[in-house]
Amino acid sequence: MIPPKLKIATRGSALAIWQAEFVAGKLNASGIKTALHVVKTTGDLVQDRFLSEIGGKGLFVKELEEAMLAGYADIAIHSLKDMPVNLPPAFRLGAILKRHAAHDILIVRKKSAESAGLANRDGEWLTSEDLSAAGPLTIGTSSLRRASLFSRYAAKFKNMPVRGNVDTRLHKLHEGQFDAIVLAAASLERLGEKLWEHVPRGSFVVCPLPTEEFVPCAGQGALAIEVPNTGDLLGEILAPLHCLDTEFCVNVERSVLRLLGGDCTMPFGALCEIETDLNGIRFASATATLLNNDGQHASAKLRVEITPEKKPEAIGAKLLASLSEQGAAEILTALQLPVPDAMRLH
Repeated sequence: MIPPKLKIATRGSALAIWQAEFVAGKLNASGIKTALHVVKTTGDLVQDRFLSEIGGKGLFVKELEEAMLAGYADIAIHSLKDMPVNLPPAFRLGAILKRHAAHDILIVRKKSAESAGLANRDGEWLTSEDLSAAGPLTIGTSSLRRASLFSRYAAKFKNMPVRGNVDTRLHKLHEGQFDAIVLAAASLERLGEKLWEHVPRGSFVVCPLPTEEFVPCAGQGALAIEVPNTGDLLGEILAPLHCLDTEFCVNVERSVLRLLGGDCTMPFGALCEIETDLNGIRFASATATLLNNDGQHASAKLRVEITPEKKPEAIGAKLLASLSEQGAAEILTALQLPVPDAMRLH
């Protein structure tokens, strides 16, 4: 039986509320009434330590799951990049929505951009060569992946830890606590003009970073709906929101991360995209990279035809094998992380 109102658990940030309301709007359009249940998570409350020190990005998920178990919510909305690759047995992904932009965005204070030689680059894509040639900048980021990418491509940049939601980070940047921050482009795509309600857009130079070099976090840009792992009723309700192509791609990305034994705090990036050639044949183009903080990296790319028997996990296993050949085991050892048995075979 469909509940009178489907209760949606969400974090309380502006971005999280937008995401929950976006899903609610789609459900309302199909005749399903909804109500939001806002939860303050541990990841939001603890702002003075790295996520990797307090349990990883799963801290943004745990309390929303508890709300579902307690009956306060029926479903929960997450940025898929924040979700563990292995969900608790009591939960599953009920739907993955069509992906928004997957790349990262560099936002630089205009004064800092002037001194760094980036003042005239607003709205332009910045390659690794552009960043290598730019003057020194302090970058506010607590992402090990992003920090490692800058260590690799922009030796003159200095990484500084920063926590908080999108609004908080923009305020800290506007106050001059650092020269620049990095955000997922999907955040800007979703919030639009709301992003600049409390800080002036004209105070910043905003530049996208190409995924070919700045490989995004696994699942970045995708929204996921988590549901209790009981019954099929919610599956029927959520099926119209589900995007099969996005599911295929993020499953490739997350399978590599799972095989590495990592989570979303590992300095790892992966992106899979589906292309169709002139003959209508579909291909999956996938890339993955593992880094450490001194710029050492192992990267792998492949392009395979998508057939009914071609599973995302098989593509992920091939990417892992290529990473192994490029020295990924040595990087994991340098990061003081265990080397998976599957990698020891290569």
